[in-house]
Amino acid sequence: MKRKNSLYIHSDLNVKMNPRTLEFCDKSYEKVYHKKSSQDNVLLTRLAMLVIIFLFSIYAFLDRYTYPSYYHYIWAIRFSVVFLLFLIFIYSFNKNYTKNIQSTAFLQIFISSGGLIALFLFPEENSYKYIFTANYVLIPSGLFVLTGLRFKNMLKASLYLTLIIYIVVITQFEALNTIYYMFLFTAITVVSVVGAYFTELYRRKFFLKEIYTDKLLDELESVNNKLKNLSTIDELTQIHNRRSFNNVIIRELNRARREHKYIAFIMVDIDFFKLYNDSYGHLEGDETLKKIAKSLENTFKRSQDFVFRLGGEEFGVLLSDCDRESCETSAIYMCNKVKALKIEHRESNVNKYVTISAGVFYTKVDDNIDANYLIKKADDALYEAKNLGRDRFVIV
Repeated sequence: MKRKNSLYIHSDLNVKMNPRTLEFCDKSYEKVYHKKSSQDNVLLTRLAMLVIIFLFSIYAFLDRYTYPSYYHYIWAIRFSVVFLLFLIFIYSFNKNYTKNIQSTAFLQIFISSGGLIALFLFPEENSYKYIFTANYVLIPSGLFVLTGLRFKNMLKASLYLTLIIYIVVITQFEALNTIYYMFLFTAITVVSVVGAYFTELYRRKFFLKEIYTDKLLDELESVNNKLKNLSTIDELTQIHNRRSFNNVIIRELNRARREHKYIAFIMVDIDFFKLYNDSYGHLEGDETLKKIAKSLENTFKRSQDFVFRLGGEEFGVLLSDCDRESCETSAIYMCNKVKALKIEHRESNVNKYVTISAGVFYTKVDDNIDANYLIKKADDALYEAKNLGRDRFVIV
C-alpha cells in the first residue's frame, strides 16, 4: 500500500518520493540525483548570471535620464551587483562549484533582487517603478529555472521574494495600485512555483527512467555476453570451441599473411581416450578433458596463443607470430605437462598415465595457405606421431 506522504515514481525501481519537497525517500538516490542535477545545471546557472548582469548593465544607459540627481549612486549599486555576480560567475569554473551550486543559486537571486529593491527606493520618477516591475517579474518566473534551484530551495526563495515584494509595494506604491501589484506579484510567484514543482517532478522522473534504462542496458549487455560465450566457448572445458576456431583461424591467417608472419597450428589428441572412457566411465572422461584443457591453457599464455576444443578428445592450438624453436619447446612442454598430471590410464599401451600425441605444422603464411591446408598438414603430422608410437609430437 502507498503511504500518503510518498509517491511511487517507477514501480520497477520501487523508488518513493516525498510529494511536498520532491526528495527521494532513499537517500542514495537523492545523493546521486543531486550530483547529476548539479552537473547538468552548471551551464544554466552561468547563463542566469549573464542574463542578470546584462539586465543590470543595459539599464545603466537610462539612469542619467531616469534619475538625473542620483544616477551616480545608482551606478554604484549596479556596479556592486554586477561585481558580486561576476565573482560568482568566476567561481562557477571552480571544481567545487557543483557541491555549492544550490547555495550560490539562492545567492544570485538574493543579490539581484536586493539590487532591484535598492534601485527602487530612489524616489525620483514614477516611470522607474514600472521598470522595477518588469525586472522583478523576471526573477520568480525565469531565474528559478535558470539558476537550477531545486524545488525545496525554490520555496524558500519564493517566500523571501514575496515578503520583499509586499514590503516594497505597501510602502512605495500608491494605495490605488497596491492591491493590483500585490495580486500581480503573488500570481506570478504562485505560477512560477507551480511550474517549478512540475519541472522538477519531470526531471526526477526522467532521472529514474535513465537509471532504469541503464539497468536494462547492463542486463542486456550481460545477457549478450553470456550468449556470445555460449556460442564461442565449449560448455564442458570452458575454452574456445570449434565455432570460435573457425573464426579465429581465418582472422589470424589474414593477419599473418598481411604482416608476412609465421604461424603454427598444433593438433592434439588424447591417447587411447575411447578405452579410457570405457574403463573409467564418461564422468571421469569429462574430468580428464577439463584437466587437459586447463593444462593446455596454462602452457600457451601469450595473447597470440589460442587453445580450442575441436571435438571429442581432440584439441587445437594456434600460435601466431612465433619461431620454430619456441614452437618445438612449447610442444615438448605441453606433452610433459599433461603427463605430469598423473591421471591414471591402465588401458594405455604407452604409459600408465594419460598422454597426448600432437602434430605441429609451422609455416610462413602466403596466398597458398588457407585454413583447410593448415588443418590438413597438422592432422597429417598428428597421424605420423600416432604411427610412431604416440606420447610424442611431430613437427613439419
